[in-house]
Amino acid sequence: MKYRCKICGYIYDDSKEKVAFKDLPDDWTCPLCGAPKSMFELVEDNEKPSKNNKANTNLNAKKEIIENNGEDYKLTVSELSALCSNLARGCEKQYKEEEMNLFKDLANCFDEIAPAQTSKNVDELYHLIVEDLEEGFPDIEKASTNAGDRGAQRVRVWGEKVTNMLKSLLDTYNKLGEKMFENAQVWVCSICGFVFIGENPPQICPVCKVPSWKFEKMEGRNNG
Repeated sequence: MKYRCKICGYIYDDSKEKVAFKDLPDDWTCPLCGAPKSMFELVEDNEKPSKNNKANTNLNAKKEIIENNGEDYKLTVSELSALCSNLARGCEKQYKEEEMNLFKDLANCFDEIAPAQTSKNVDELYHLIVEDLEEGFPDIEKASTNAGDRGAQRVRVWGEKVTNMLKSLLDTYNKLGEKMFENAQVWVCSICGFVFIGENPPQICPVCKVPSWKFEKMEGRNNG
């Protein structure tokens, strides 16, 4: 039997490993991205290994008009700052330096006038992450499919993978607390936001495939 990591796509093939997947310890993690065992899914025998299969199916689906009760959704200043920051990262990945800097300037302007955010505890953060996975990303997938926007679909895939990883890290934190950071550093991909905990960052980002030097080491964590 074969099992696939939902984060990076790594395949664990029972026929090629010494230990069957079901017999691996609960604290076993993906050798590529560090995702926990719970993030693996069984690969069906009749599943075709075409990574574009689902995308093509979505693109060929009947387009529907999404109505929002006749009202336009207005982004908050904080959301505009996050949006521009993400657009800057997208431009950086495409080596569009001028556009990247313009979006960074916009992000900083919005950030300066954004109201202070109330800090969230772990439980509140976990709830927001689950809400994104169960409601936010499916809505984005539907909207991007209806629009035939392949770029938005890719962003949705990246975002969902990163958010799934954040959820698994919070699951681990709820079990281990600060012990999960012993002899390890926190690394964040500056392009897609993937979070990795380990002594060194992965050689290639499991989500967006940029090299390790694109990872930033998070300094000054407050253990209080």
